[in-house]
This record gives sequence, C-alpha cells and structure tokens, in this order.
Amino acid sequence: WFTLTDRFMFVFYPLGHPLVLSIGELLGHMEYIPPLVGSAVLLLIYLIVYQSTRSYMFGVLAMIICLASPFYQTQTIDYMSHNTASLFLLLSILPLFFPHSALLLLTGFFQGMLLNTRPLTFIITFLL
Repeated sequence: WFTLTDRFMFVFYPLGHPLVLSIGELLGHMEYIPPLVGSAVLLLIYLIVYQSTRSYMFGVLAMIICLASPFYQTQTIDYMSHNTASLFLLLSILPLFFPHSALLLLTGFFQGMLLNTRPLTFIITFLL
C-alpha cells in the first residue's frame, strides 16, 4: 500500500481508516469492525440528537432514519472509509454538546483523524 523510492516512502491512502481496521486485525476479526463502527455511528447520532432536543422520540427517530438509509446500510458492510469518516466527524462534534475543557481536546484529535481518513470531507467540515 506504499511506494518506496530512492528518497522517500509515499503512501497512497491516508492512514486513519487502516488504523481503525487494524484493531480488528489485531483481534483476529476484521470483518466485525465495519458493523461495530456503524453501530457506534447510530449511538452517536442518538446522543447528539437527544442532547440538542432533549427528546427520546427525536433521538430514536433519527436513528431509524439513518438505519433505513440505503447509503448507511451499504457502508456498514464494506471496508470503505465513509463510515469511519462519519464516526470521526460525529466524535469531533460530540464534545461540543458536553462542554468540558478536556473534552474539547478530543474535538481536535478526531478532526485530525478525519483529516487522515477522508481529507476532502475534513476540508468541507473545517470550513463550515
């Protein structure tokens, strides 16, 4: 997944998503990582919607809408980086709903992981 020349090593793909997949490789079950990431995305969607509306109904409704989405369903069964990028994006937004100065450091960390997963997605979210 890299090219070695006489001066440097060039990596074709950003390292954020392979780092997440490597957790499954270390445990011997890499096929479980995309569904687990998708489950974490659903949980984070519920937490963010509940925290912003204080309504269980809207939190569950947001989870159902996400779960019914064909895009979400196809991303939780393959090894592409879309679901991992959405996980990092939601994790970087989450500390904004639970204000604590130490948690705000996590926003920067997860934005950096988003940059190392899908750089164009990071640029758009950073500009917004």
